[in-house]
Amino acid sequence: MPELPETEVVARALASSCRGAWVEKIEILHPEILDRQSDLGPEWYEKSIIQKITRHGKHIILTTAKEQEIAYNVNS
Repeated sequence: MPELPETEVVARALASSCRGAWVEKIEILHPEILDRQSDLGPEWYEKSIIQKITRHGKHIILTTAKEQEIAYNVNS
């Protein structure tokens, strides 16, 4: 199935309005979707800076940085 154009629209809108913003708070509504293999818990992303927002297929990818470390958050 082709990717939805809405995903691209949302990714571009977020990129233009959120790049450089601080992540103030993380709220997990569905904890079952968390990657249990990751060393980074949701709290790591608090106080991080959104560096880049891109799209890969139907996924929106947020690249964040905190204290010279970079993490990639993939929304699936």
